[in-house]
Amino acid sequence: MKRNPDRTVQRVAAGVLLAVTLFAGCDLLRRDPPPDAIAVVGNDWLTRETAVRELHAMGVDSVDEAAIARYVNRWIDRKLLVNEARDLHLDGDPETARRLDELEAEFLISELLARSTTVDTPSARQIVEYWKNHTGEYTRVTDEVSLVIARVTSKNRAWRLREGFDQSLSEQQMREEIGVTRIDTLRNIAVERVPGEIAEAIEPLKSGQASLPIQYHDDWMIVKVLDRFRAGRARPVEEVESLVIARMMAEERSRRKFEFIEALRREARQSGFVRIRIAEARAETTGAVPDTAAPRATRGN
Repeated sequence: MKRNPDRTVQRVAAGVLLAVTLFAGCDLLRRDPPPDAIAVVGNDWLTRETAVRELHAMGVDSVDEAAIARYVNRWIDRKLLVNEARDLHLDGDPETARRLDELEAEFLISELLARSTTVDTPSARQIVEYWKNHTGEYTRVTDEVSLVIARVTSKNRAWRLREGFDQSLSEQQMREEIGVTRIDTLRNIAVERVPGEIAEAIEPLKSGQASLPIQYHDDWMIVKVLDRFRAGRARPVEEVESLVIARMMAEERSRRKFEFIEALRREARQSGFVRIRIAEARAETTGAVPDTAAPRATRGN
């Protein structure tokens, strides 16, 4: 039989490569870390760019050298622990393998649903319409008040501070001209949560009025009432806008998730990919959403 010279050369080359690999062990698989690596554990390395990107994603100051050092230490510890677990062959334990499979499945499902059920932020008109239809769910259950609390170190400065409030001085002017040590704005706080001394001082005040000087621990303060809100009244849409948006998007995401899964079930049943022999399960898979409303499901080979 005539041999193919190209095939013979390929087999010889493969044999040589296999022999070299056996003699060299894992050295051929070892990778040299790049020059910008700031930490190396075995064949894994960490660059500053990666550390900064991860810190930024976590909302941590990625310019802080101490934060970067802490991240590097955690990264090294994690790699060492994983390597130790693999050296002990924990990844070969049947129960561990089962749990890893479950974690992988949960991650894949989460990614699939996140990409298949994306929801846009509702428009201003949609937010107002939703709020109008659910005002009873955004009703105040207790009296609330919005306050500005300014602190100074003496009673004389407190009286000057009150004049500043009457003159509508800016926060910067109060700090520079009066020596205010601290100014806090508290919005929509339940009256029952206001400290007793402050609650008593603001009780007769109307919106826009400031209190007399109040001694509070070692400070003196003036409290100005920005607004009062009575229990039983619906919160304005501007106050609850973020809550409304979060709820609208959660409801829409849930609806799309249901439709997406129903579409997968329908397609799987029609193709024979899924067969059910339990009456309850069969009833559960009956679609409450019309076929025309569901997105087309795709399934890989």
